[in-house]
Amino acid sequence: MSAQSPVPETYAAWRRCIEVDCGLELTPGFITARLEPLADDRDPHTRRFVAQWGEAHRRRVLDWLEAAQAAATTS
Repeated sequence: MSAQSPVPETYAAWRRCIEVDCGLELTPGFITARLEPLADDRDPHTRRFVAQWGEAHRRRVLDWLEAAQAAATTS
């Protein structure tokens, strides 16, 4: 039996985590509220995020937020 990683490794897994597991809606406002501070290396929440999850994961989440933002604007 393999344990599933608690950290999403794909866009689909991340989106499921946000929308299904957490019950949140990926609205333009939600996306912007997370994208802007996560893109700011000086933001204290971003620094904590990187300390806990690593820079590579921050980049992945930024990419996923940007993809969700693009999808929301074309819908």
